[in-house]
Amino acid sequence: EEINVGFGSCLMQSKLTPHERQGYRPYRVLTQLVQHKLDGFIFMGDQVYADFPDFYSSGCCPKPPFPKCDVQCFENGTIGSSAHLDGQYRLLLDDVHFAGFVKRVPSVFTWDDHELFDNYREGKQHVHYARARDAFERHLANAFNPPPYRHGEM
Repeated sequence: EEINVGFGSCLMQSKLTPHERQGYRPYRVLTQLVQHKLDGFIFMGDQVYADFPDFYSSGCCPKPPFPKCDVQCFENGTIGSSAHLDGQYRLLLDDVHFAGFVKRVPSVFTWDDHELFDNYREGKQHVHYARARDAFERHLANAFNPPPYRHGEM
C-alpha cells in the first residue's frame, strides 16, 4: 500500500510587513497541498517567526546570523513575552489555509530556531526557552502530536 507523506517548514507569517506588501502569503500553498490527498504531513519547524519583527526593531538583538539578544529584554518583557508568542501562534492557527489543511490532513510538528529566535543556540537554560517551549506545546504539540516517547520531551 502506498502512503503519501508531505514535509515542509518555514511558514513565515504573511501578516507582517514588508512581506504582506510583497504579496508573500505562504499559507496559501497548504490549500493546494490538500488536493494531493496526503496521508500525513510533517511540519519541520519555523511554523512561527517569534523573533520577527520585534526582536530586531527593539534594539535588543543584533541582526542575524547569530543574534546574541540582551537577556534583560526577555526578563522585562520587551521581547519574547507569552502574549507576543501567543499572538504569533494565533496568526498561524487563525489562518484559513492553515486551519483547513490541518483539519483535513493529519499533521505533526517539531520546532526549530524561529520558534525562539533566529539561529537559536542558547540551550535549555536561556530565560526564553521555557516560555517559547510552553507556547509551542500549548498551540501545536499538545493539539496535534502523539504523546512523547519520553516524559518531558517532545
